[in-house]
Amino acid sequence: MLGTRGLVELTHYEERLKSVLDADRFTLAISMLSEAAVVGKLTREALAALQDEFSFSDKNTTGIQREILQVLEHDGYLEQRPRGYVYVSKLLRDWWKQRYENFYTPILSKKA
Repeated sequence: MLGTRGLVELTHYEERLKSVLDADRFTLAISMLSEAAVVGKLTREALAALQDEFSFSDKNTTGIQREILQVLEHDGYLEQRPRGYVYVSKLLRDWWKQRYENFYTPILSKKA
């Protein structure tokens, strides 16, 4: 999976999100996935903190987060566990972390 073919398959995950989410939802989804990759899980506290950074005129952010989480679960990115959402695939998690960790600050670190 670390060769060219694997990179194409991993990049497809991100392209898929672009095709099913509008630009604002895609940006929030990237933050949610980056939080889960960098921190190791996407917690309720992190989701609440992300609401302060994102606002949508057509719906409340909580509802939009639910919609995005449904897409992320359906597409096999994340699954819900008792302590938060985690990546289904460790390979995808590691790839995502490597791709975004230099550009993403965990949301709860910003609030501290």
